[in-house]
Amino acid sequence: MVRRTVAGMLVLVVAAAAGAGEPDDRALLAAKREIAVVREAAAVVLARVSLVHPSPGIWCGFLKTTQPVTWKVESLLHGEKVGEEVVVGHLLVHGSPLVLPDYPALRPDRFAPGTRAILFLEREGTGFAVSDETYGVRFLDPVAEASADRTAVLGAVLALPALEPYLAAVKEARRPLVVLLNEALSAPLPVRRFDLPVLFVSESTSDGRSVIRFRRFEVGAERARAEFDFAAEGVTGTVGLERSAEGWKVVGADVAER
Repeated sequence: MVRRTVAGMLVLVVAAAAGAGEPDDRALLAAKREIAVVREAAAVVLARVSLVHPSPGIWCGFLKTTQPVTWKVESLLHGEKVGEEVVVGHLLVHGSPLVLPDYPALRPDRFAPGTRAILFLEREGTGFAVSDETYGVRFLDPVAEASADRTAVLGAVLALPALEPYLAAVKEARRPLVVLLNEALSAPLPVRRFDLPVLFVSESTSDGRSVIRFRRFEVGAERARAEFDFAAEGVTGTVGLERSAEGWKVVGADVAER
């Protein structure tokens, strides 16, 4: 597979060179860089996203900042043995297609649990990192498509006027709202709050941060129901929604301090 990948990239170089009028043609340089990533990788593995760890919330610049992802290795394709799991630091480079456009965090739809990719790894201390923020990860699965209904329902719940006072600290700090992934809400959704993307974390990566945890999140054809806790403010909530011609509307909400 790796040989076929290299051969494919060599074709790209030939094609780019054939149409390049200048030696610094960007397509040619990009193809050369992609080949270099393959050739210089300490290990090449086929793996699946197992766990996305919290972002440090800082763009990569003067300091090299990364967001760790635990990958479950399915096959070693080339190079050093890395074990059954490998934790890889992914650079939070502004403008990268793998990072959110307006907050230094990996795209949750791209790094959805179970997504397969070929990783081109380099040694970094005692562990590994992707060898290039652009070409170091070759995803094999399409971007996870979020349910429009589930996205709309979650957006309506998080925008409840009754919940607003309890989110004042999040709003004033200009930091993203954080939602816990669990059995009730198992996949990230592209929802925004306070002009920032909502971040999603697992139980093991919440790091004690203030998170909204859903006990129930059910979306049917015409009705939806959500139950949640916001332990940081001692708040619990129950919300009922119905589909209308304009979309999902809240028809009943009870948000109260415990």
